[in-house]
Amino acid sequence: MKKNLLVPILLMVMLVQISFGQQAAMTNTTKDALNNLSGSQKINANSVLYGVPTPPSELVGDFFYDSTFVDGKIVLVGDKQVYESSARFDIRNDVVEIKTKEGNRWVDGSKISFFTLATKTSANPVLFMNVKNFKSGEEKLSGFFEVIQDGKVLLFQHTKVKIRKPTYSPALGTGDLNSKVIKESEYYCAVDGKVQKVTTSKKGIMALFGDKKEEISKFLSTNDVDLKSKGGLSNLFSYYNTIK
Repeated sequence: MKKNLLVPILLMVMLVQISFGQQAAMTNTTKDALNNLSGSQKINANSVLYGVPTPPSELVGDFFYDSTFVDGKIVLVGDKQVYESSARFDIRNDVVEIKTKEGNRWVDGSKISFFTLATKTSANPVLFMNVKNFKSGEEKLSGFFEVIQDGKVLLFQHTKVKIRKPTYSPALGTGDLNSKVIKESEYYCAVDGKVQKVTTSKKGIMALFGDKKEEISKFLSTNDVDLKSKGGLSNLFSYYNTIK
């Protein structure tokens, strides 16, 4: 009877020892792995990690003044004929895209004297005039001026389109993956067909309106005019054009 009990007991002891040895081995392996981490190389911009593929880059934004087609009127250089069509203005490529029965057509900006677009953001059609219609002094300009304020002194907005490259770092997984369309605007004014850049500071404005310094100074002091905004400059030039 004792012999029969002895065999199972010995087997149980052996199994416990084997199991304990395996746990000890796994514990040592884990410790060794963790210890080895202390000498690892830190991830930097030149490191390469393998894993999920990087999503494709996209271009965010568009090149249009307004991406939707709206009612437009176009007058070509040396032509008095007014052409009417649904149109939109591609600022970056300096073309006006129009809709026809045969499909879309593109008119090169150099062939257009001026055109209008009946945008949803403006009560009246927006007028665009070719910069070649004016003397721009030393600075070489291309494309079109958007007429913001009409009168004895005209106020223009000139917009350029740039593309900001992605800042994404595959190694670190940080930054912006996409390219972005950036539209930057500058302001100009025209007197007797000659264009000059508008410096959007009080000092620059006072120098521009030197003949009416007192009136302009009073207008700025009694009105909250943002000289760096389209609306603020429009109000200022509108007032200046009323001064006799």
